[in-house]
Amino acid sequence: MMDTEQRIDKLGASSDETRERLVRMEVQLKEMDARVANKEDIAHLRTDIYKLEVRMVKWFIFTAFGMTTAMGGIAVATIRLIH
Repeated sequence: MMDTEQRIDKLGASSDETRERLVRMEVQLKEMDARVANKEDIAHLRTDIYKLEVRMVKWFIFTAFGMTTAMGGIAVATIRLIH
């Protein structure tokens, strides 16, 4: 069996290793916290996505209207040229 001093030395070494690992984990958590999105970031993202969606729908509607108008004009011009 180990005597008391050897046990204390072993526990001391183990606690030093544990403390070092905890410090490394705390550093990693602080770094991760800076990169992770919070509720405010997500709310801004949702707003930005909504604004982009509105712009895309408007662009689609105006493009479809423009193409329809252009094709209608071409069709009318073609019909007049034929007759």
